[in-house]
Amino acid sequence: MVKDADHLIDPPPFMIKVPASTANLGPGFDSVGMALSLYLTLEVNKADHWYVEALTPALSIYPNDETHWIVQIACDVAKKYGVKISPAHLRVQSEIPLARGLGSSAAAIVAGVELANQLGNLHLSKREILSASLHWENHPDNLAPAIFGGVIITATGDGQIYYQQGMISDVDIVVFIPDYELKTADARAVLPPCLTYSVAVKASSYGNVLSAALMNGDWEVVGEMMERDLYHHPYRKPLLPHFTAFEGIAKEYDAFGCAISGAGPTTLAFLPQGKGEACCKEMNQALEHGVARVLTMDRQGSQSIIL
Repeated sequence: MVKDADHLIDPPPFMIKVPASTANLGPGFDSVGMALSLYLTLEVNKADHWYVEALTPALSIYPNDETHWIVQIACDVAKKYGVKISPAHLRVQSEIPLARGLGSSAAAIVAGVELANQLGNLHLSKREILSASLHWENHPDNLAPAIFGGVIITATGDGQIYYQQGMISDVDIVVFIPDYELKTADARAVLPPCLTYSVAVKASSYGNVLSAALMNGDWEVVGEMMERDLYHHPYRKPLLPHFTAFEGIAKEYDAFGCAISGAGPTTLAFLPQGKGEACCKEMNQALEHGVARVLTMDRQGSQSIIL
């Protein structure tokens, strides 16, 4: 039986805040993710009908009614839990660029699930939010950090989700966000259909050491392992004409290592604290067709805040 959420909760205005994320970090392919300090936010007020107000110009391309993806996700999640949620006025803004390898779709999915959680009074745990989110994105490397914050190492198999979370020491994270898109499908298309057994073993060993170094905060080893990646960097770097120059400038400022963020085209570098701003300034002077920014690791993950 479907219960009407009007009889369950009449929520005060609240805000949902979901961080961006980077995935892969080289040999952590489809497994290692980190939450970053760019945010998708939804201000939620009860209303007579669904209305999505885009406060960020890039988001104005999406519907403003119940066909909006976030609303569809929220209603679908609520239905699965036997609740019909009341409509709301959503004021949506995002610092996360679309189709740039910074987890914009994962953030939207998490926001939709959390919207159902709050409007439907579902009391979902973060693990349950992750499980529900996987219906729309079948691997958790961006979803998990967006939900939990920090660094998350994930795996799925036989219907199970496995993850380990770490809150490592802070570094400056410099990202270069190109002004062009790189579709995930195109980035996947350049990958080989298989690796030889010996190469797969070596690639896996780099990923294992990367994960251990992340959890121990050993940034020197993190950087070296990122740059030894055999899963996707060798194949995707030719799609990113700025990568070589980006890496060269980052190394001038003692970057521990550089990587493609997700499927790209954004690239990132981990630098010692205090060196990011100068590095970013030089990149913005030297690199065309994009913008460099200094970010930090988000430690909170998705949040719902009463306004």
